Amino acid sequence: MKTNNVFFISLCAIGLQAMAYDFEANGVYYQVLSAEEPFTVEVVAGDTPYTGEVTIPTSVSHEQTLYAVESIANEAFRGCSDLTAISMPEGLKTIGTSAFRDCTSLTSVIIPEGMSELSNSCFQNCSALTSVQLPQSLTKINENAFRECLLLNKINIPTGVTKIGGLAFMKCRALRSITIPESVTEIGNSAFESCKSFTNIEVPGSVKKLGGAAFIYCDSLKSAVLHEGVEEIGYSAFTSCKSLISISLPTTLIKIGNAAFSGCNTLPEIILPENVAELGTSVFEWCKLEQLTVLATTPPIVTETTFKSLNMDIPVYVPQGSLETYQSAEFWNQFTNIIEIPNTTTGLETHNTLVNQVFISRNDIKLDLPTEALKAGVHIYNLAGQCIRTTYESDFTLPQPGTYILQVGNESVKIIIK
Repeated sequence: MKTNNVFFISLCAIGLQAMAYDFEANGVYYQVLSAEEPFTVEVVAGDTPYTGEVTIPTSVSHEQTLYAVESIANEAFRGCSDLTAISMPEGLKTIGTSAFRDCTSLTSVIIPEGMSELSNSCFQNCSALTSVQLPQSLTKINENAFRECLLLNKINIPTGVTKIGGLAFMKCRALRSITIPESVTEIGNSAFESCKSFTNIEVPGSVKKLGGAAFIYCDSLKSAVLHEGVEEIGYSAFTSCKSLISISLPTTLIKIGNAAFSGCNTLPEIILPENVAELGTSVFEWCKLEQLTVLATTPPIVTETTFKSLNMDIPVYVPQGSLETYQSAEFWNQFTNIIEIPNTTTGLETHNTLVNQVFISRNDIKLDLPTEALKAGVHIYNLAGQCIRTTYESDFTLPQPGTYILQVGNESVKIIIK
């Protein structure tokens, strides 16, 4: 008898869960949040899954009471695989956790103004979703928000967003690019994992620490720029970015986490800024670097496996006066070709006037310079300070990708060929 009673109670609980709404109107189910002024309701799951095009009104009338629609409940539309379109009203305050998860026929979404936060997994696995319009009022994109939205190809992050949560855009394989505004201070672990159509990315300096595995498996990523202000690169941040040919690191960078560039086997060189003090394990495993430049006078702390699988005969350029320090430093002394950076780059600075006179298209360079300036010669240096070419032409081509310093007279500019 005890077992039968438990079974009966369980069935009742399931029945109550399925009927957890107060009323239905025009195919939408509601639960009353406030039965006193101001009268409010939220949209909830009903007896049958939502299908086709669903419009949520700004307000709904029931038993002579007008209720404002305030929110969409957790899992309200979850698993509604035949839902094709959703219209949400202005004034909506929240979209609950997993509210539209697994809505595999939903193709586009407009989030109304006034919404400040997207809850965890709210659009996870909406595999047909191609476009999303986010409101300017948005400040947080939480964990898993657009995870596995396989066809999502366009989204603009509003300038007020401060957080992009972990796994937020994981496996958004059709997303070709994304602009991360300077308001963002947090990029969570695996936020853009397996975004396989990315070709370039810029991380603003407002992000002090780039989350672990943030861009792991971004197979098409060719160029990454981390702006001044970034202090730490998390573990595996760029692991297996197999097309990466250019990475620009800021002078503010202090720490690079375990396996950060592991498997970036097309990256020809990397320059470690002067403030980098620590490199984790396996940072360059399976990389095929042709040269390494370290601008810190004191060798950064490394481990036995930091340089695992690197060719230890590649040139490693270090600051003037620090050759012996690197040659005797633990694990750095495994390199057989440590070279002091020549003084040829002394005094080279970037000038905005010259920036505006240099135009780059792939590896083709065009200079808008007066004839007299060209007669004096244009000198191209690599970041080790070696002059690799001098030209007197306004148009020329650099043979391979990389970072270069272009000097004209007393002015210079850093250029990146992708």
